[in-house]
Amino acid sequence: MKVKVKYLMWLRDKTGIDQEELELEDNVTLEYLVEKIKELRPSLKKFIDKVFDRENPMIILVNGVKAEPKQKLSDRDEIVFLPPVSGG
Repeated sequence: MKVKVKYLMWLRDKTGIDQEELELEDNVTLEYLVEKIKELRPSLKKFIDKVFDRENPMIILVNGVKAEPKQKLSDRDEIVFLPPVSGG
């Protein structure tokens, strides 16, 4: 199956791209995808390493809805990594 992964805001700068399409096995979870991205994009590892910790302000959306680690992904899902915003 194929999924589209989008990196918003400063994550774009860290990856050098704003989106990519990844080929995955069927019936994988969001948690698996995050591990795969850490392998493919080492520049993101420290930012998404603990993405599922309660204190982590980063949000992951699957098809526009906040997702949980064990959520199963489907062909053509769109996964968005939304980092915390800072500034004033």
